[in-house]
Amino acid sequence: MRYGYFSYRRVINAILMALLAILCLMFIIKNPLYAAEDGTWANANSVEQTYVGAGWDAGVWLASPGTPYRSTRVNAPYGATWIPVEIRGSWYTRGSGYTETMTYNLYSSDPRVANISSGDFSRGVASNPWGSGVFVYNPYGYKTAQLKVGDACQGKTGQTVTMIVGLTNTFRYKKYGVWQSGQPSTDHTEVYVSCLAPPWRVTGSSWVTKSYDPNHPNYGTGWAHSPSTIEAKPGDTVDWWHSLFVHDADMNEAIRNGIQQDIYSLETGESLAKGSSPEYNGAWRFSANFKGKKSNDWKTWAWYRGYNAANYNNTWLETIYGKSTVEQVRGEVDKFMYTRKIKHDDVGKKICQRVYWSKSSPSYSGGYLYSGYACVAVPHKYNLTPSLSVSQKTIDAGENKIAGINASFSHDGSITKTKNNDKYYTVVKYKVPKGQNLVLPAREGIVTWSGNWPCEAIKKINGSVDCQGDLVKTKHTGELQLNQSVTMLNNHTDDVLSSNLQLGDKICYVAMVSAYNQNADYHTFKTSQAQCVTVGKTPKVQVWGGDVKTEKDVKTSKSVIKDVVSSVSEKDIKKAVAQSSKHWIFGKGAHIDFQGETVVSAQAKNDVSPNIEGNEGITVATDHLGNVKFFTDGKNIYDKNGNIKVSGLNGKATTTQAAASFPIKNNKYVIVTSSAASEDNKLGKLEYTVVDVSGGGVTVVGLKNQQFGNKSGEVIGESLTIARNQDDTGYWVVVNFPGTNRMGAIAVSYEWDGNNGKVFNYVESSLGGVAGTASGVRYAPGFGSINFNNDQNKAIIAANVDSQDRNIVKVMSFDRLSGRFTNVLAEWKIYRRDDQNEKGVMYSADFSPKDNYVYVSTLHTAGKGGHAIAGMVYRYKLHSGAPMEIVSSTKKDPLPYYTDNPSEACQETWGWSSGGQIKSAPDGKMYVANKNYKYIGVIEYPDATDIKKIGWKPKGLELKGRCNSYGLPQMAAISKQLIPPSITTKTTSYGSWAEYGVIAKGSVSSASGAGLSSSYGGRSVTNESLYNKLTFANTPKFGQFSPTLTVDTYAAPKTGIDKGSLFGSVDVGALQSGNYRAGDLAISGGTLAVGRNVVIESTGTVTISGNVNYATTNDSSKLPQLVIKAKNIVIQPNVTEINAWLITDKGGYVSTCGAVANTTAWLSGINPNDCDKRLKVNGPIKAGRLFLRRTYGAHHATATKNDPNMHPGTPAEILNLRADTYMWAYNLGRNDGAIKTAHLKEMAPRY
Repeated sequence: MRYGYFSYRRVINAILMALLAILCLMFIIKNPLYAAEDGTWANANSVEQTYVGAGWDAGVWLASPGTPYRSTRVNAPYGATWIPVEIRGSWYTRGSGYTETMTYNLYSSDPRVANISSGDFSRGVASNPWGSGVFVYNPYGYKTAQLKVGDACQGKTGQTVTMIVGLTNTFRYKKYGVWQSGQPSTDHTEVYVSCLAPPWRVTGSSWVTKSYDPNHPNYGTGWAHSPSTIEAKPGDTVDWWHSLFVHDADMNEAIRNGIQQDIYSLETGESLAKGSSPEYNGAWRFSANFKGKKSNDWKTWAWYRGYNAANYNNTWLETIYGKSTVEQVRGEVDKFMYTRKIKHDDVGKKICQRVYWSKSSPSYSGGYLYSGYACVAVPHKYNLTPSLSVSQKTIDAGENKIAGINASFSHDGSITKTKNNDKYYTVVKYKVPKGQNLVLPAREGIVTWSGNWPCEAIKKINGSVDCQGDLVKTKHTGELQLNQSVTMLNNHTDDVLSSNLQLGDKICYVAMVSAYNQNADYHTFKTSQAQCVTVGKTPKVQVWGGDVKTEKDVKTSKSVIKDVVSSVSEKDIKKAVAQSSKHWIFGKGAHIDFQGETVVSAQAKNDVSPNIEGNEGITVATDHLGNVKFFTDGKNIYDKNGNIKVSGLNGKATTTQAAASFPIKNNKYVIVTSSAASEDNKLGKLEYTVVDVSGGGVTVVGLKNQQFGNKSGEVIGESLTIARNQDDTGYWVVVNFPGTNRMGAIAVSYEWDGNNGKVFNYVESSLGGVAGTASGVRYAPGFGSINFNNDQNKAIIAANVDSQDRNIVKVMSFDRLSGRFTNVLAEWKIYRRDDQNEKGVMYSADFSPKDNYVYVSTLHTAGKGGHAIAGMVYRYKLHSGAPMEIVSSTKKDPLPYYTDNPSEACQETWGWSSGGQIKSAPDGKMYVANKNYKYIGVIEYPDATDIKKIGWKPKGLELKGRCNSYGLPQMAAISKQLIPPSITTKTTSYGSWAEYGVIAKGSVSSASGAGLSSSYGGRSVTNESLYNKLTFANTPKFGQFSPTLTVDTYAAPKTGIDKGSLFGSVDVGALQSGNYRAGDLAISGGTLAVGRNVVIESTGTVTISGNVNYATTNDSSKLPQLVIKAKNIVIQPNVTEINAWLITDKGGYVSTCGAVANTTAWLSGINPNDCDKRLKVNGPIKAGRLFLRRTYGAHHATATKNDPNMHPGTPAEILNLRADTYMWAYNLGRNDGAIKTAHLKEMAPRY
């Protein structure tokens, strides 16, 4: 390598030379032409020609930036007042020796020139200072300024105007290398101002209307210009129109444009289709590039109905894109709709469209521009109306049930659906005392909200109302469509006992609903008119000993009492038990859901974790509605999906029945556990833990693992179950004491509060247990199960190995009252090995669904010679003790401990695993577990008589990837107290009746043949035909009786003695036998003496004001008799008994309580306290009309409703045709022949 000599001086010189070169280069770049020369006079501008012609050496002028340097033209944009200009200059060589000239101290006194920039500029360097006739200028020399052109261009658009402006400066020149200055001078410079025409501008507008008309010059009427909103309703057709306008000039470039649609909530004002910013809300469509000619016609460039992507009558923007609502269409789309037929889904929304464009003018460089939105609002407009009806208008005094209350609120079908909001509703009742008339009218706009808002609302209508509470108080959430209704009460029966209603009182009902229109909120209510039920009477009449016959109608009163009975029946309990048994959780996360009520089907599910232990004794707690509360294996408590919620229980997961459970009050469950482990030759402790299941969780109450029974230590086996007690107020916890012959049961009440520290006593039975060795043998007698039948009055205990190596099955009767096992109904003992068969290890037993058979399952065992035999299923005929029957032939074991198909197994090596528990299920089948198998066995028809037809299926149900273990679950007990009672209505009838026939030419509303006779219990019969078996009337119900029916005319009998006329008031006791005549007559009462026969014939009204009696006699030939024949017969209210014949003409009447002023309104003016004495008439009555006006009876006298002398059927009138009437007439006819026999009638046998 060569080395050179290094010199610092050389380096410094090189750097200085480089810097100089850079400066020179910069100067050259900034001023590439420091001077320009032009000797052609024709190229001189007007200013140059002027200053040369005036003998000056230099001048300056104004020009627009960007124009040629020597230009004197200024371009004034349209509408501009001040514009930017440049001040430029040049000089003219005259052989003066000037090398360069420049401006100096340039300014202007002209107010039209402003903001002249500072500094001077060179006018250029001459190449020949001594030459002449050349213009010299610097193309880069200028000063900036502002020129006011607004006044000059006013009204001169498109023209060029000349302005003269004054510019003052000092001429400065360089000669012989020295700068020198002349005198200041002012140049009056001509400026040629081009007043430019305006450039193109683009604006846009949007409109909306409901009145589009393609044949109209403006395509319809009612166009609302943006920004604007019109209102529409479902069914309206709305059109948008979008236009772009080009102003001032034709466009010389194309711009982008399009339409945007956004949807807003009328409730909140927020966009329902929000994007990252408002420009990206909703949906938008780009149109073609727009390059239009100048036009202000809104139809020139427009988007409207003609550009719809589809037929607007059956297609909406959302249907084009497969969406359900318009706001779901978002982002850029390639199809658009400018017409919309408003739908019900649009209600509550504001649908808006606008046009947008990319540039407003040639110089615009901002973002997109938008018109205002043209919107259509579809507000909620609706009206909800509450309505209420009560089928009863009256109830009998003493009754406390009002039936047939129906209430609802409905959409009236106008305009739109409702808002999606809360609508609170109620039916409230109030009491109106006797004598008051307070029927609340329908109202709206009642604002109230408090804890007792139903009562507060009606008090705002009338503050004096006596509110009695509400029948329903809840809310409906969500939308209501047109004409949709919500039922508040359906045929409801109200108990009014607490209202203490008295005769004449009213109980009134009002229905109300809030948020009843688009303007009312949840605490603004609308009410129905009140409907009132009056506490009154429906008095009854009874006709004894005779018929009722009329040419017209028979109308009497009837009371139908409907008592609502609330009770939990056995049917309810069985249904609840079925529901509480519908979820089986067992094995390694296996779950069977028994779905349905009348037809139950088993569905396997895989929604429970496969990591649960689940080896044997799982208990599932399911409520009466089929909701899983928890399940437990005795060690842990799990939620319905198998997540551990509580751990640390002392039960043993390998116990056959490791746990049992039952509910107690206050949302608590008791879990009882056994720690027995027969495989380890250990008996177990009986302990309990209380958990609270409120709110869907499971939490321990107090301490876990408390001693349960009064036997401490390890005394129980693996058998543990629950039975309900006799009256369903609690439970029996049942266990076995292995090694003894005793069973134990512990009584627990549902009302127990679950407090820790309580120890319960056993009730022991000495005949039910399994005797045998309790220790020293693996799988000692603690191994096995206890199960009850459906009625829980029989139990099976199945246990493994007694002292003689036998499996034992016992069926025993169980007394749910005492908790004792009372009898052994059947017993089978199966040797585990004999010379013929290997029997297996006893594991469990259960009753068939109909209790006809006992099914027993065994597990695998080691057979003779050490080979393994599979678990088996046996069936026994209950009550017979017949030899056992094996479910399947021995050629194929029913529960194989291995499988030829590995996919059916849960493990490759099965080991000692085969068989499992057998259990009856809610679907009427029986299921058999088989450890480590992916299927559960099913016996389809366990009660079939023929063993070959039971439908045994080892692979009955695939467990959805889950696996069996040995056990199947037992269910937590169900409590009657937790079952909602069934509501039944007991209908009882009380009514008026005739003892014999009721015969009418018209209609009959009564009872014949004493069909409604009863004591206080009434008649349960409701079918009218059943209490009208002796009714003959011209109605289809009771037979077509002759339309020519007539009631015989009747002439008063003659006694043979004319006694003259009666006047005023008479006492019948003072009358002698004979015939009397009278006009209007008052009978004050009295007792007719023995043997007297009195006939009174009146042409007027006979008024009876006192009781009329007959003297008693034992001589039938001396029976007294009174016959009254008059135009009208009136009985006064105080009269309680009349012994007489009462006869009027067809035009007359008999009134049982006072005169009748208006025979068409003959009950007018009567209240329950009037005419309240019973009237008994002994004798025949024949009248044109019979007005039964008494109000006695017709109600229960006591709250217990068991008074035989006063109840709803107690009559106000008794019309009694006694035998003395016939006997007297017979005697009279026999004596003088005055009475002829018209017809004969056979008396009833009882008569």
